[in-house]
Amino acid sequence: MLYILLLGVARGCGWQHIGVYVNLGAFYLCGIPVAASLAFLAKMRGKGLWIGVQVGAFVQCILLSTITSCIDWEQQVYITISCLVLNIDECPC
Repeated sequence: MLYILLLGVARGCGWQHIGVYVNLGAFYLCGIPVAASLAFLAKMRGKGLWIGVQVGAFVQCILLSTITSCIDWEQQVYITISCLVLNIDECPC
């Protein structure tokens, strides 16, 4: 369930769009093709579908971990504090 925590980090930083793109890429581009090919072509049925979902979750976790590790946290804190002090409604954070 690490991907849930990492998705919360992206949402908390105000980057909901990143979470959407990661979810679309992980599940629609990786998980569904793996699930369909294993379930129907390899005749694994439900096991293939489940493996496809797990592949999508794994790819999502890897992508969110990469994004989270590349964040400049000092700059993120500076932007957030600046928006709070200046009382900016449409803060980029």
